[in-house]
Amino acid sequence: MDLTMTLLYFGGFMALMYFMIIRPQQKKTKALRETMNALKIGDRIVTIGGMNGVVTELGEDTFVLEIGHDGTKVIFQKWALREVVNPTAAVEETLEIEE
Repeated sequence: MDLTMTLLYFGGFMALMYFMIIRPQQKKTKALRETMNALKIGDRIVTIGGMNGVVTELGEDTFVLEIGHDGTKVIFQKWALREVVNPTAAVEETLEIEE
């Protein structure tokens, strides 16, 4: 009886850890991977270092980010992407509405 209760507590703790820590992290990783794969030229993004800019070129594992008003271009690895602030499709829709 004592061994059974110990195993049940241990199993319950492991299930709790999975659903509270491991599963949410897997979902976040999957969403970020999908964002990296959906990246397009013209997307306005933020990197993990806080750099804001517009994607001007895409490679298999890299992208070129244009920052500042003087057109400075910097090469980043795709894993450095934090979020897409203004996707290209949203910009195109906005331009169509304004016209």
